Amino acid sequence: VSFQKQQREAELTSLKYALLGRQTEDLSKSTSSAAASLPTLRYAMYDVARTAGIMSAAIAGAGAGLLAASASYETSFTAVERTSGVTGAAVGDLRDDLLGLARVIPQSFGEISDLAARGAQLGVASDNLAGFTETVAQFVATSDTVTLDQAVEAFGRISNLTGDSNFNALGSAITLVGVNAAATEGQIVKTTQELAPFAASAGIASHEVIGLATAVASLGQPPERARSAFLSLQATMDGALAGTNDKLNVFADLLGMTAEETAKLWKNDPSQFISSFAAAL
Repeated sequence: VSFQKQQREAELTSLKYALLGRQTEDLSKSTSSAAASLPTLRYAMYDVARTAGIMSAAIAGAGAGLLAASASYETSFTAVERTSGVTGAAVGDLRDDLLGLARVIPQSFGEISDLAARGAQLGVASDNLAGFTETVAQFVATSDTVTLDQAVEAFGRISNLTGDSNFNALGSAITLVGVNAAATEGQIVKTTQELAPFAASAGIASHEVIGLATAVASLGQPPERARSAFLSLQATMDGALAGTNDKLNVFADLLGMTAEETAKLWKNDPSQFISSFAAAL
């Protein structure tokens, strides 16, 4: 799924779940406007920081300083090598990727290496570490409600549980829906993290769970309670399809479908099932 397509799908999913208690027409209009200005809002500060960094390096640059910086880089990168397990040519490639980030993100190479090492500890694959590090650094730098520790843990866990390693798309999707939601980015991140186990087991895509988390967070529901509710729904529906309870007809009547149609919807499109269920309530 392309970056633009996944970003758009996250927006549409958020609108779909807005049936839980919000008017979608006004939300759609404001989201379109926010999406157009999002790149400028997200990256403007990096242009300023990059210019300042170049000027600083030009003024302070000296031979002895370069040697000391090189030694410092190697020391900072040691933790990344140890936690990621990279070997051979991959070591140099990853170092170059992180050095490249240090030139365009207002953080030191040591701070960037620390982010990469923590990502590796959370199970982020070595070939995805640069993308993880870039997204976390940018997301935290432009968010008022998500701390560095929260972002590292959330993006690492969400990726591991959903299998989605497109960190740039994940971060942008959260930012996009957060522009118009009655919830902060911090609440959306926390709720997405809590719902990720349910999403993974139910076969719900990452952009869909972000939309669902946004709707739940906007209603002021505690993330832990939302997770419990959706896991309970999953257990009930799985049991109904397995014949261990008699709830299938109850859901079918609520959705205005036959039992067969209800079962098929749950199996093939659990996200749409939840949306229809919420609308029926």
